[in-house]
Amino acid sequence: MSQANTSIKQRITILGWFLPIAFSLMAVFYQLGPARFVHDTYGHEIHYIVEILFYASAGPLLTFFTLRRLVRWLEEKERAEKQARASEQ
Repeated sequence: MSQANTSIKQRITILGWFLPIAFSLMAVFYQLGPARFVHDTYGHEIHYIVEILFYASAGPLLTFFTLRRLVRWLEEKERAEKQARASEQ
């Protein structure tokens, strides 16, 4: 197994731990801060709308940015492999 493959696997493993923790921390921070403020200031109805908007956008955005990072890592790996093959020739 090449070093690049090991590095990618390590990064994916880290992401496997990072994403759930990031989602959890984001939800806790949101519930203790902005959600509480919105509920106390604007009432239950507005709070409910903000909850839907937050959870409908926060998870997908975090996933999108994480997957974009993964794509960049894979592109870097591919570029490094092409350079290695070119230098071998």
